[in-house]
Amino acid sequence: MANERRYRANNIGGTITDDPLAVDATSFNSAGLAALGDITAAMHAALPIEEGTANFEVVYITAHTAGATSATIARGQEGTTAVEHAQGAAWTLGPTARDYALGRCAYVSSAFSNPAGWGATTFSTASVWTDVRPGGDLDLSIKAFPGDIIRVTGAMAWNNEGQGGNLDMKIISGSSAARMSGGTMGCTAWRGLSGNYGFQGGSFLYRVAAADLTAGVLTTRLQIMTGGAKGLAACGQCPLMLSIENLGAQEA
Repeated sequence: MANERRYRANNIGGTITDDPLAVDATSFNSAGLAALGDITAAMHAALPIEEGTANFEVVYITAHTAGATSATIARGQEGTTAVEHAQGAAWTLGPTARDYALGRCAYVSSAFSNPAGWGATTFSTASVWTDVRPGGDLDLSIKAFPGDIIRVTGAMAWNNEGQGGNLDMKIISGSSAARMSGGTMGCTAWRGLSGNYGFQGGSFLYRVAAADLTAGVLTTRLQIMTGGAKGLAACGQCPLMLSIENLGAQEA
């Protein structure tokens, strides 16, 4: 993903020297930009312009050479709208909504018993991913932006005639059910007869893509798949836990 790493520095700001900075401009000029370092294709710097006014806009600098007084920008970022800015309009290299953690962690747990439809054949087809949604209430949603790093942690346990072969667990999200398949958490093959118990869990990191988001929100769900011919039989007590945390943009 281009420009995914966030450039940060203290005490950098200035005023726009373009007269004006047009609504469709893709570069801008300011003496204050000379304080910035190199910003390459893997990086971006977030600049709030005209904070506290009706013309507030967040732009991303996507290319800059250290010491230069001009930079390439992407307009209308983080839910703001590109607008014209007059010469002398103030900008800063400062925090935006993306830098705050409020509302960026979600957790859910459940202990369910013999959910409707979870008979001996529920997961008996090998290599087929199946949703784990008893009651349909185990989806998690958090705010996110493309390029954010998400930490996903999950754990599941089964008893009372749970049977599995190379049971895997993954998190799905966004518009593609396979979106997080690279983050599959697996457990060793196990077989739990009546009264016995099996457990699996794990954690992984994932970079959010634009296709994962709906109106700026990332929604995740657990799925499981068996690698053997036999799946899960009756589930007496099935504790489950899932958490997702947005760690924000990767540092440049």
